Amino acid sequence: MSPGLPPADGDVFFKKLDSTTKMSAPATPRSFAAIILAAGQGKRMNSDLPKVLHPVCGKPMVDWVVQSARSAGASKIVVIVGHGRDQVIKILPNGVEHAVQDAQLGTGHAARCAEALLKDFKGPIAVLSGDAPLLRPDTLRSLVAKQAETNAAAVVLTGKVQGDSAYGRIVRDEKGLVKAIVEFKDATPDQKKIDEINSGTYVFAQGKLFHALAELKNTNAQAEYYLTDTIAAFVNGGQPVGAVLAKSIQEIIGVNTVDELKQAEAAMSARINSLSSSFLIRDQEITSELTKNVRVFTGNANPKLAKDICMHLGIPLGKAEVGHFPDGETRVQIMEDVRGRDVFIVQSTCAPVNDHLVELLVLIDAVKRASASRITAVIPYYGYARQDRKHDGRVPITAKLVANLITTAGADRVMCVDLHAEQIQGFFDLPLDHLYSMPVQMNYMKKLDMTDLTILSPDLGRTKLTEKFANRLNARLAVIEKRRIGDSEVVKGHVVGEITGRNALIIDDMISTAGSVSVAVSTAREYGAKSVTVMATHPVFCGRAYERLNGMPIRELVVCDGD
Repeated sequence: MSPGLPPADGDVFFKKLDSTTKMSAPATPRSFAAIILAAGQGKRMNSDLPKVLHPVCGKPMVDWVVQSARSAGASKIVVIVGHGRDQVIKILPNGVEHAVQDAQLGTGHAARCAEALLKDFKGPIAVLSGDAPLLRPDTLRSLVAKQAETNAAAVVLTGKVQGDSAYGRIVRDEKGLVKAIVEFKDATPDQKKIDEINSGTYVFAQGKLFHALAELKNTNAQAEYYLTDTIAAFVNGGQPVGAVLAKSIQEIIGVNTVDELKQAEAAMSARINSLSSSFLIRDQEITSELTKNVRVFTGNANPKLAKDICMHLGIPLGKAEVGHFPDGETRVQIMEDVRGRDVFIVQSTCAPVNDHLVELLVLIDAVKRASASRITAVIPYYGYARQDRKHDGRVPITAKLVANLITTAGADRVMCVDLHAEQIQGFFDLPLDHLYSMPVQMNYMKKLDMTDLTILSPDLGRTKLTEKFANRLNARLAVIEKRRIGDSEVVKGHVVGEITGRNALIIDDMISTAGSVSVAVSTAREYGAKSVTVMATHPVFCGRAYERLNGMPIRELVVCDGD
């Protein structure tokens, strides 16, 4: 992935669009991890079976919670096991890790058992109960989104109850933030009338959870460490704590007795049979099928993109070692079984282009020789795409050569995004899916709701694309007629179309040395554009790109995250 822009002299806002985000659903703003507390014995269940393994509609309770976390987008899941640990570990899905709580010293102690596995995780961490099988993925997504939007130290999932109950009461301040969580036995008469209760499900901001757990004290009658006490510590320290109210009290209540298990069974059966939740069950079935049959691997070009794709799909990223031998040769070893699997290799051929290209080829060869059923090379940015024709004597058509290499290595299918030249599709003797970033970019532009908008093509070659944008955004179209005098130098041209006094949006497939875009911005300003926004799919950013972009008079520079 190309790094973000260094601080600019001008007022430039750099935005990177996430190309894996669904347009039809709220996006989880960041990758998050989930800790699932599943170490309890469940003495009130009158069974030797560990509590979280009691089935609800044919699946262990903890399995429902894992499915919800994955469907919500958890990229890393750690289950805390204790009582009956071997039985619990045995049923955990692939890609789910576990940590052992040897002594039952409270929820805070249980969550801290995951520290070794998550201490380097970059993102928020959710703590869930393994005995709450009715938790919906949408609810968890809302919890993660709330933490990102408010930048709160933690966000608590709450529910509404009628009448007396033993759950802790949520006391909010005038801003709606959590002021305190008061245990029922310690609540005043007025606090006991509060109908909003704590569920025991939380999302903690990056870097907050384990620091707060380290400060917990066990100076209570039970000599245990309680996760709830972290909330009091945040509030007392002046750090905001938010709350999200669950749509149904059923999805947040834990199962502790045989009667509650029966109630959970009835509620889950009703959910499965209802039309509104059929999509959830279908998503979970699809996720289970993907986990079984699909493997996704990546090299060193953009591992974050591959992780984000897997998070979106609800499956773990395949384990592979991709590095170099002492002499510089590329070394690849696939660390899991791919026999008969549908394998996707996510690898842009961005800088250093040759290293990443060879990694892609060797990865394809490795999974082919490991008997993968089908191999799809997912190449968001296709290097050498600009060498697609003989523009001079005695020069190669390297884009075709790269296509031949990928085919020979053993790929069965290729996926690319916004190829520099569409004729490259014909260079492959195998199926190629040419995807476009336009839907993601269009969605972003619609949110800006810019008036007096003109879509400006930086050259004649991009006119067809910019015309599509103009039509869909109900904007006007303008084109810059320019002349290129070298691989990285262009001269100013003339603007054909109306741009004076209007907001200009310049769209291109890539920004390499930024020569074209700098000339386009300068020309747009010269012709009287009120503001200029630049949008590109591939942020290659090489040569003098940063030098040219710094201080450039643009409103925003918006790129995608595939390189």
